[in-house]
Amino acid sequence: MNLSPYAAVDTIGLGVAVTLEFLGPLSVALLASRRVLDLGCALIAAAAAVLLARPQPSTDYAGTFLALLAAACWAGYILVNRVVGTRLPGSQGAELQRHSLTLSNFLQTHSDFPEQGAH
Repeated sequence: MNLSPYAAVDTIGLGVAVTLEFLGPLSVALLASRRVLDLGCALIAAAAAVLLARPQPSTDYAGTFLALLAAACWAGYILVNRVVGTRLPGSQGAELQRHSLTLSNFLQTHSDFPEQGAH
């Protein structure tokens, strides 16, 4: 979840990467919505995302894939936290999230991915 957006930014640029990554939480919000106005806004957002990421000869498909992977991870994170929050009483859900973020940060900092910009 944390490595894919940074790798996407490195290959396709910050604006496109963040736009595509935001499609994850947008999808979760739209799936929970039942209003027609929300559907119209979703269509406008989808059209804008397609315009930003439209395929061209210089399109980096790996970067686009990484940004969409980050979107899927973000959507999954939201859905899992919703379930954990309803099933664990009190602050146990927040405590579990703190431990999982600590583990995630440890794995990310000890990964064997090459440093960006290193020669």
